[in-house]
Amino acid sequence: MIGSSRAALLALTGIGLAACTNAAFLMQPPGTVAPADPNAPVNQRALPGVVTYDNFDSETDVAQERADAYKRMSEVCRGPYRIDDEGPELEGRKRAWLIHFSCVAADSADARHD
Repeated sequence: MIGSSRAALLALTGIGLAACTNAAFLMQPPGTVAPADPNAPVNQRALPGVVTYDNFDSETDVAQERADAYKRMSEVCRGPYRIDDEGPELEGRKRAWLIHFSCVAADSADARHD
């Protein structure tokens, strides 16, 4: 079951990336802003958001796509967010970069830029 869910998610990633060139694609909103669902898992609010973008273009294009990823994360969180983890996608589209992120409260220590 996990394998089929992962395959579906990877397929959606490919569709999203093909449809949005030079743009970051929101694969999953963080659990704190995800729509309420009575069938959601008990840890729904703890799930990270996931944004992806192609990282095989020129340095300028990759920088623009990363900036777009920052913008999308900020929009989804309606303010500050924290990058929890990031790296290359290891299955499917090997040239995609994944960012796992969480929203943070605007008045939290995590929201302050050091």
